Amino acid sequence: MDNINPDHYKNETSLECKDAMRIMFGDDAYVGFCLVNAWKYIWRWTNKNGEEDLHKAQWYLDEVLELNKQGYSSSYDQLTLVSRMKRYIAENLGEEADGNSKEV
Repeated sequence: MDNINPDHYKNETSLECKDAMRIMFGDDAYVGFCLVNAWKYIWRWTNKNGEEDLHKAQWYLDEVLELNKQGYSSSYDQLTLVSRMKRYIAENLGEEADGNSKEV
């Protein structure tokens, strides 16, 4: 089971909820949503779901980076936040910031 993007987020249409959100509210609001959700998961990870929450945060940050690859222009501040949060996640998962495992 995928706890980060489970099947109940999909329905009988070809759109996932995240895609419908982008259509309804626009890329700026969606990027803000992703950043705030990532922060929420980072904030609570030690007291709630542990590393699973860090992986969820990572998913939202990767979503912002993917939008940038597709042409969305995040502000410098947003990209700085993404970088800082990804570094924090990597440090706590024992990985490099690019997602590769650190050698022990």
